[in-house]
Amino acid sequence: MAILFQQRFSLMWPAISEIRQSLLHILTQLDVNEGQIDDAGLVLTEYLTNLLRHSAGEDEAVTLVLSDEGEQIRILLIDPTPYFHKLVEQAPNWQVQSGELLEGGMGLALIRHSFPDFSYVAEQGKNHFSFLVKKEKSHKKVVILDDDLTLLPLLAAYLSDVYDIECFSEPNAALDHLKSNRCDLLITDFNFPGITAIEVIAKIRQFKQCQTLPIILISSDHQPDTIYHANQSYIDDYLCKPVSKTQLQLVCDRVLKRKVRRSAGFNSTQISTEFAQSSQQALNDDLKMSAFGGVVTGNGGDFILSKHSGDSTFIIFADVMGHGASAKQETYALKGFIQGFLAFMPHDINLFTNTLSKAVFDEHILAGSLATLLVLRITGRSIEWISAGHPLPIELDRARKVHSWSHSQPLLGLSLQHDYQATTTYLKDGHCLLLFSDGWFENVHCEQTSDQQVLKLLSQISASLDGDEFINTLWQKSFSNLHLEIDDSSLVVLN
Repeated sequence: MAILFQQRFSLMWPAISEIRQSLLHILTQLDVNEGQIDDAGLVLTEYLTNLLRHSAGEDEAVTLVLSDEGEQIRILLIDPTPYFHKLVEQAPNWQVQSGELLEGGMGLALIRHSFPDFSYVAEQGKNHFSFLVKKEKSHKKVVILDDDLTLLPLLAAYLSDVYDIECFSEPNAALDHLKSNRCDLLITDFNFPGITAIEVIAKIRQFKQCQTLPIILISSDHQPDTIYHANQSYIDDYLCKPVSKTQLQLVCDRVLKRKVRRSAGFNSTQISTEFAQSSQQALNDDLKMSAFGGVVTGNGGDFILSKHSGDSTFIIFADVMGHGASAKQETYALKGFIQGFLAFMPHDINLFTNTLSKAVFDEHILAGSLATLLVLRITGRSIEWISAGHPLPIELDRARKVHSWSHSQPLLGLSLQHDYQATTTYLKDGHCLLLFSDGWFENVHCEQTSDQQVLKLLSQISASLDGDEFINTLWQKSFSNLHLEIDDSSLVVLN
């Protein structure tokens, strides 16, 4: 049994998003079908929700472990809580088919329906809840590039019963294909007329979707210098011709498994952001901020920064175009610019937004991307704000009636003619304000306005819930089926 992923998470609401993303990324890489991915996401989300409703705080923790058991993947969650002992007690007067749900909506009926062969055991004071998902026949897409027209079909034949193969004998044709098509692995010869694989790889790495593409180099050149220079191009393996079928299949399998482990490690950083180590932050005596999703886990293009200055708090909520690792890369320069500006001139949000827009227009930052931005300066309950192409805030009153804020302004850097000017709004006592990235709704695949989708979410939440319990439930209810989470999703609530 090979461990693919293992990490300990503080038992806090943002951990649900991070665990779901880790699960999605690894199961997708391993060709688990969408139905099982969704079922696994649902069961773990509900299980974790119940742990959170009973947790004593961030001192408690859970551990997620994914392991390879041949044709199946075991998903294991280890927790120290006493909340689901009915799973092992099997009280004689309680029937699975009764549909009775335990606290928070988690029940044996749900578990048994999705994964009837689940395991739940208590060992040394900790619960071990696990279940298995099946791996499908691999449909990994492999591109083979070799100008030897005799060898090329042979290499394809070696792998065609395991992978979907695309063959190219000319580097430019392969580059055109990789620029616009998904690829899981590239196998390339070393020498081509007028160009080497090292130069081809450099061009490939300029494509965002290929920056982490695994590459296997095959060459008849066995010289140590050649191998050394090839390795400097960040390839994943080097094979010397002639290559046997078994050797090639083993190397491809090893490289792809290594990619899963490497990607899982990248996407599972401990929860920490520039604005808070916790999902909550007091802004002043009147308002606090609760954050969920990408802005807390820091694994995509969504981020939030804040700075206290005098009696005000300056908040920037951004969504950089793209998803996952590629979007995260684009955030670094933008964060650096913002943090530098906040260090010297934190008071004027008009000046800040116009200066940032000019920097984007001049391509000093975000030269290869775009970003939406929401800028707020909060003093007590008074909020000065600018939306630069970002979804507009939604205000909820005590009766949970939706009040939309208006006055969206253009995306950053589109023109130097637009002068960004702030709007001032007062948040009434008992009201809360929802700030979100577009992924919060796009992942649900609904063709409704944000107001309509918020109303739909609110209809699913008990009227008796308020405060943190209401906010946490709002986030929980907004989860889509796991395989549909195509964009970084974030929700920030001021209340």
